Amino acid sequence: MTVDTSGFSPDKYFQLFVMDDLLNQFTIQTNLFAEQYIHSHPNLGPHFNVHKSVPTTPNEMKKFIGQLLIMGVVKKPEITLYWSTDPLSQTLLFGTVMARNHFLLLLKFCHVNDNHNAPKPDDINRDRLYKVRPLLDELFEKFQTVYTPGPSVALDESLILWKGRLVFRQYLPLKRARFGIKLFCSREDSGYMYRFRVYTGKQDPISAIDTALPQECSKLSVSEKVVA
Repeated sequence: MTVDTSGFSPDKYFQLFVMDDLLNQFTIQTNLFAEQYIHSHPNLGPHFNVHKSVPTTPNEMKKFIGQLLIMGVVKKPEITLYWSTDPLSQTLLFGTVMARNHFLLLLKFCHVNDNHNAPKPDDINRDRLYKVRPLLDELFEKFQTVYTPGPSVALDESLILWKGRLVFRQYLPLKRARFGIKLFCSREDSGYMYRFRVYTGKQDPISAIDTALPQECSKLSVSEKVVA
């Protein structure tokens, strides 16, 4: 590590990668999208009490992200069950951190980039990852800033499980997930991912990197070119 992590608690490790500037970006864009939604839906019913639930704050956004991370560990068939008062499925933590309806509103409006500036679908030069681009760029830089890998580094393709509809969803039968979002990445033997690129299809200009590389890189494999 290039950062002294002696005595670090789990939240300190999280803050190494998701700093206040990124949380502020989440907060600003989430509030902006909520305002845009309210403006375009003037006849919201009383059950949709968005006016009292937003704007959110960076501290609240941090709690929201924390709950999402816990949901990845404590798995339940429905989101609402995390706030259940039934002794068989009760998880007290969630209700003490945030009300269920407020969490669901944040989940609905959570945004990283402004929809109004999104490239048009028929633009052949559009960034298919525009909506999450600020997050990806920040993590890409942080992964390389806080840690220097050792000599044992491998270049590989990785697959993030994704079962939804996505134009660049990949099928890799040899991977455990098989269906998902493909990453080209360089990893240390410890498992740490130092650099990465999300593969969004052959026609995506973000993936067309050959012209940006030096001549000596022309014989590299696809994985090697992406993380070069």
